[in-house]
Amino acid sequence: AGATYEGFLGTDPGYLPSLGIPSPATASTLVLPSGLVAGTNYLWRVDATVGGVTFTGPEFSFTPAPLLVMNANDSGPGSLRQMLIEAASAGYPGVDSIYFHPAIFNGEPGDTIILSSEIVVNDTGGVIFDARTIASGVKIDGGPGMNRILTVSSGQSVRLRNFILTGGDGTGATESGKGGAFLVLGALMLDDCTLTGNSAASE
Repeated sequence: AGATYEGFLGTDPGYLPSLGIPSPATASTLVLPSGLVAGTNYLWRVDATVGGVTFTGPEFSFTPAPLLVMNANDSGPGSLRQMLIEAASAGYPGVDSIYFHPAIFNGEPGDTIILSSEIVVNDTGGVIFDARTIASGVKIDGGPGMNRILTVSSGQSVRLRNFILTGGDGTGATESGKGGAFLVLGALMLDDCTLTGNSAASE
């Protein structure tokens, strides 16, 4: 008979919980479940049972990468919008923190994130935009076409830390003309943020 595999995954070296038998695994691979926490070190192994005899596999470790903005692009890999898409995925449950690379956002003119359209947050767990490691803060501009900077959808919770928000004029897909920098249909908290040069056509 062929081998059956049992995968184990956890954070305690003394106890790795089983993922069940048969696990989604082979002798050297393991299909990871959703719900892993970024920045946490995980241990895993796969045991094989052949002819009633179980062979314990070696342990490996990995750490899921944090959500880190790697450039000031409006969209695409490494951008703030892409990190929001990933934050809303099943792989990042609960409140998500998005960070900014300090070597990229270091106060130069090209560090400003210039938007072509508003950023809409749809993450049921909530999102923290955390730029506390950036000495001068992260600047987001509504862009040459003038857009609302951020819309917080109903039921969503957003917190911004250490941002400069400018150039928002309330233009967006929902209630366009309202809000200036923000349209808040859920909850928004601001820590050490500066708002300048924002306007709205109506309340």
